[in-house]
Amino acid sequence: MFIQARSAARVASKVVANISTASASTTGVACQRRQRHFQQLRQITSYAQAEASVQNHGVNMKVRNLALLGSGAALLAVGTGAASAAAESSKKDLSVKFSTQATTETALGARYDTYGGVLIHPESVLESVTVGDFKERLESSVATWKSDGKRGVWLNIPTEKVEFVATAVSAGFELHHCEKDHVMLTLWIPGEHGVENTLPRYTTHTVGVGAVVMNEKNEILVVQEKTGPAAGIDFWKYPTGMVDPGEDAAAAAVREVKEETGIDAEVVALIAFREAHMPKNSTWQSGQTNIFMTFLLKPKSETIQMQEREIAKCEWLPIDAYWNSCEKRMKPGTLYHTMGTLAVDAAEIAAAAAKGCPVPIPGFVVRDFPVGFRPSSNSMYFSAAATSTADSKEFRGSKKGAKE
Repeated sequence: MFIQARSAARVASKVVANISTASASTTGVACQRRQRHFQQLRQITSYAQAEASVQNHGVNMKVRNLALLGSGAALLAVGTGAASAAAESSKKDLSVKFSTQATTETALGARYDTYGGVLIHPESVLESVTVGDFKERLESSVATWKSDGKRGVWLNIPTEKVEFVATAVSAGFELHHCEKDHVMLTLWIPGEHGVENTLPRYTTHTVGVGAVVMNEKNEILVVQEKTGPAAGIDFWKYPTGMVDPGEDAAAAAVREVKEETGIDAEVVALIAFREAHMPKNSTWQSGQTNIFMTFLLKPKSETIQMQEREIAKCEWLPIDAYWNSCEKRMKPGTLYHTMGTLAVDAAEIAAAAAKGCPVPIPGFVVRDFPVGFRPSSNSMYFSAAATSTADSKEFRGSKKGAKE
């Protein structure tokens, strides 16, 4: 029969020890004791499967595997007799069982994640002086990880040891990605048993931002670029750019405005975003998906200090002049015209709201919230109409009370 498990591994192992001790006897009292231990195991575990057979006055159990699965401990106990058919069936699923416990010490140093994965320390790779030494250490370590029930192995080879890449590929590793300082390879151990590789692919999305900055004179901050598809065609556009690694999109919008125009600004709301799937061999984003987010910003300064490396012109342009320029290149109803229209409409509503008009700004505002289960915070975008509700102490208190 199957039981659900949810306990710490050491607690489960104590129960297993009790069951194993009780299994040495076949008396009625011992049977009751085993059933009591089995019931205890039922209560303390939740993410595993156990199979057992009760043979008249005794339980003949054998521990097949003790592993940690996801958020809890897992015990797989295989019985004999009446459960033999179920045990045989379960063998087909054993290849997806894995261990997140600390592994046996290996020649290549590594750390272990909660998915049964192995992340080899690049510093340990650098300790190998020759290809032969690296090959020996790698093969020894992989053999241990296979024995310990690990699944995915991530191998970070620093560029100064790039000659090790061919050795790793010969050992079954696959290229995952490369950066200027390393080459990353992976090994999917359960693939030997026909289990599908579930390791995540490398980055598939890029994120760009556009910043619509409107002042109190109903002017929009615009630029003409020196390079790119909008260069040399007398086309005014709002500042745009790519989000840097580890940077929030809202912060990127503020940064791009400062870098291109010298204007300090703050985000009012995220107005819209679009997705574009880039065909292979088309651009530097070949085969990836680009997300472009348009933000409405409020200026905190007025004096333009144009960046001359990328920008040809920069002005505060009256909104009518901006639209006349736009519609030379972007017909109404097209993507970027629509995004610009939404942002300008939002700016006009924001200006009215600042004068006391009780109309919520369309779009999404951004707030930083602590994650809760780990020491960090994330930016969250939510409807501007819900701002007062989300910021109210009464709302937070009622939600807390509801959970309790």
